[in-house]
Amino acid sequence: MTPNKAKYYDQINPDLLYRLPTTAKTILEIGCGSGALGQAFKAINPDATYLGVELMNEPARIARSRLDQVWTCNVEIDGQFKLPDSHQSIDALVYGDVLEHLNNPLRLLQQQQEWLSEDGVVIACIPNVQHWSVLLNLISGRWPQEDQGIFDRTHLRWFTRQSIEELFKAAGLHLAEIHPRIFKPEEAQQFAMAMAPSLKAMNINPDQLLQGCAPLQYVITATKIPVKPLILQGLMLKPQAGMNE
Repeated sequence: MTPNKAKYYDQINPDLLYRLPTTAKTILEIGCGSGALGQAFKAINPDATYLGVELMNEPARIARSRLDQVWTCNVEIDGQFKLPDSHQSIDALVYGDVLEHLNNPLRLLQQQQEWLSEDGVVIACIPNVQHWSVLLNLISGRWPQEDQGIFDRTHLRWFTRQSIEELFKAAGLHLAEIHPRIFKPEEAQQFAMAMAPSLKAMNINPDQLLQGCAPLQYVITATKIPVKPLILQGLMLKPQAGMNE
C-alpha cells in the first residue's frame, strides 16, 4: 500500500468510538480497515471480543494483529461471510464509511441486524451528499474523482439525512441518534449566504439549507427495539469564586 492508502485504512473516527457501548461483549465491524478503531476500543474494554471483516488483503493482515478475529471477504457475496457459531449474537455492528460503497446497503442491514442482541446497536458513519462542497461543484458542472472523502470514486450510493433515515427504517431499525459531523462551519455559512438570493426565488429557507449542507457526514446510532430517551436537566448558579458554568 502507498503511505496515503495505509493512512486511509488506519484512521479512527472518534464519533464512532465514543458511541460504542463500553460494556459490549462482542463487536463486529464491517470494513474494519487495519483495525485501528477496534484497537482503540479494546484499550477501553480489553475483555471485549472485537471481530472485523475487510475486503482488502493488506489492511486485513494488519488488523489480525490488533483484533480477535478478521475475515477477508466481500460481505455482499452470499456465503462469503457468516457469523461463526461461537458467537450467538453481536452487541454492536459498526459500519464506518462503508454503506455508501455497497451495491445494496439495505439488504446487508436487513440481514446483519438479525445478529444483534436484544439491546444491541448499529453504529454507522455515512457521507452527506448535500454537503456544500458537493452542491458547489454540481453548480459549477464538476464532479471530482478522488481517492477518499466525499468524492471517493468507489462510492456506489449517496445519502442525505432524509435518505439515511429512510434506509434504516426500511431495514427495520429504530433511529436513536443522527449526529452531524461538521468541519469548517464558516465555509458552509458563506455558501448559504451566497445562495440566499436564489433560495428566496426557489422558496427554500436559508437556515434549512445551512442545516443540511454543513454536515460532511452523519453518525447514526440505531437499535432493534425503540429506546426511550433519557433527558437530564441541570441548574447552576451564576459563576462565583472563579467557578465557570
